[in-house]
Amino acid sequence: MNAVVDRMWLVEGFHDFAVELAIARRQLESMILANANALPSIEQRRHAYATYTKLASSANTLGLTDVCVALDAVCDLVDPSRIHPSAAGVYGRRVFAVGSQLDHVTGDVAMAVSRSSEWAPSRPVDSNNMESAGELLLDNGARAAIDVAQRLGRVVRVRVDRSPVSIPSLLLPVFHRMALQLMRNAVVHGIEDSIGRRAAGKPATAVINMAFRTEGAAAVLHVKDDGRGIDTKRAEVPESHGPTQLWHAIAAPGFSTAGHDIRSYAGRGIGLTRIQNTLERLGGHGEARTWAGHGTHIRLCLPTES
Repeated sequence: MNAVVDRMWLVEGFHDFAVELAIARRQLESMILANANALPSIEQRRHAYATYTKLASSANTLGLTDVCVALDAVCDLVDPSRIHPSAAGVYGRRVFAVGSQLDHVTGDVAMAVSRSSEWAPSRPVDSNNMESAGELLLDNGARAAIDVAQRLGRVVRVRVDRSPVSIPSLLLPVFHRMALQLMRNAVVHGIEDSIGRRAAGKPATAVINMAFRTEGAAAVLHVKDDGRGIDTKRAEVPESHGPTQLWHAIAAPGFSTAGHDIRSYAGRGIGLTRIQNTLERLGGHGEARTWAGHGTHIRLCLPTES
């Protein structure tokens, strides 16, 4: 299936599908772990069935045959009208067995996303090496920032922390979307033009730092720029705000600091809101710190296990 999936990132809706697949896989695992000694409730199974039926339909539309097979197998197991009473442990093992099959196709989809960008990959990627895939995500994020900066006439240097970190394949599509969004936002919202930077006593070239790290039981994306910082008054946070409070303020629906002239790149007030919605669904959280005139640091955390 790899050859087919490798081309799928070009199809509209594939990245959305990959993120929804990652979220659904995590939720299925959580459902079984939460019911170790009992069958999942009818309501839980009904919710899972609706989720996986929708995903199977999307996979069919995208022509992902192997993915459809795995998703249909999950639908058969969670369909509340087809499940017969049995020992909870037996049912859990059946779901985990199907989940293993689903993990293989989810990994293929995740790797396709890690290779996806409007730029040619800078080097070959080992499809079985999550560290290699994580590095490519960093490369794609860096190219996104540089591309937008060039279009806006700004000069940016991206520093990428390449410390070894193994990102679960399940989270690759999620982090890919987050990385592209945050890096573009750093340029559009945070970085001043060269004239503005010189007037502020800064070098004309802006710097954006980007890193993936494992911190405890979480995978964490860091993006830090040396731009103008966030206008906390406009974000309507108190002076004594904390990083979580500031993050929720800037991720609120409709909040934006971008001007009308750059709304084709970012600034519609929906990008960070989508990230926050995804974080909530995966049990993660975001933090933001800012320093007036000196930049912003955003930290997005996702648990590596359910």
